[in-house]
Amino acid sequence: MPCQTYTRLPSSIRTLWMGFRNRNTRYTVTVEHPPLSVALPAFAVSEKHLARYKALCGLESKGVPLFYPLTLAYPLCLRLLSQKALPFSMFRMLNREVTVSSYGPVPSGVPLRIHTAVSSQRETNKGIDLCLTTDMFHENKKTWCCINTFFFKGAGTGKPQAVPESAPCHLPSSPVPSEKPAKVPETVSWFLPHGNGFRFARVCGDSNGLHYSHWYAKMQGFEGAFTQPMLVLDKCLDKAGWNHKEKKFSATVRLKGQLYYGRELTLSHEEAAEGKHIHLFCEGNKKPCISMRAKNSEG
Repeated sequence: MPCQTYTRLPSSIRTLWMGFRNRNTRYTVTVEHPPLSVALPAFAVSEKHLARYKALCGLESKGVPLFYPLTLAYPLCLRLLSQKALPFSMFRMLNREVTVSSYGPVPSGVPLRIHTAVSSQRETNKGIDLCLTTDMFHENKKTWCCINTFFFKGAGTGKPQAVPESAPCHLPSSPVPSEKPAKVPETVSWFLPHGNGFRFARVCGDSNGLHYSHWYAKMQGFEGAFTQPMLVLDKCLDKAGWNHKEKKFSATVRLKGQLYYGRELTLSHEEAAEGKHIHLFCEGNKKPCISMRAKNSEG
């Protein structure tokens, strides 16, 4: 199937309409994901869009934040998920894991080539994990990459498949034990205000009503509207004292719970041999809503 090419980021409204029109509620395990892909061959980061992102996220640093390119990748991922060729509905999906690799600062105001494709699919005991990979290039050199893992509940047979260690969807369940005594994690807190859900939806492309409509969120069984994870990822790095943004960077982010508006968020972070461990808690939930393992690499 040929790659779909765009001159600008896909419209969120049209993506939702396509997803509703093409939704597929029937799935058979014999159906594999088709070779779908989309591309922006010459897309420049807008200083205006970048400024809106920083303002809503509460960032004051210069340059392009490490997680900002997710706002460019996510609309492309959603457009792929809205395609009729996929054997399940985008409205039954849950983005539960994001892996990001940065190979240097992402430039703004210069042409970038962005390519997103369905890269792998695996069955779990509760459904299907579908991985979408986004690569960003500047002058034919890869500058940034991410893998979004989307989970479709109830789409599988209930028989989990073995996953090779090299599979992009698989990550170690726990860090390598250290012989050094465990350190007490440092913590910092801030308040997540109401009123930014719809504005940030226009920035990041995630226009799900769960992020700005309390009525709709409660209808779906949640306590209320909750923020998009992209709103807090770069702030988590800042609060954790991350200051090596010029080096190669990689992070694995697990999305575990909801960050509700009008509540206090508490971040805990600690250094480890394999990088920095970051956990973000939302008031009223003793378990972390977001867990991140971040590290720099030389070269």
